[in-house]
Amino acid sequence: MGAGKFERARRYKVVEEASNKYVTFYESKDMELFKRYIEGPAKQLREEYNQMFGSKTKISRIVLVEI
Repeated sequence: MGAGKFERARRYKVVEEASNKYVTFYESKDMELFKRYIEGPAKQLREEYNQMFGSKTKISRIVLVEI
């Protein structure tokens, strides 16, 4: 959110499984802003995250477009 490319973020806890899993949804105004984020500040943020948490977490990404 601090990178200025998202309008909203929502965090959810997965309740169907016994483990502690969470999902975060980030909403961008349009694909162009999202692409600028991925090509810009996201690279440094991923590096910082990996240095702090390394293999303690699992990250996956999926891009959805409303129809």
